[in-house]
Amino acid sequence: MAALAEQVDSYMEGLLAALAEAADHEALARIEAALRGLLSGRVGEAR
Repeated sequence: MAALAEQVDSYMEGLLAALAEAADHEALARIEAALRGLLSGRVGEAR
């Protein structure tokens, strides 16, 4: 299970990096903020 969690974390970090590079669009910036909130455990703040 830990290996799966590491894979998900790695995938999400890659996705966040890609979004950060393209975050000049407001919608992408909101998506990035939501994903960061989910990763940090602040699900309520991600909405």
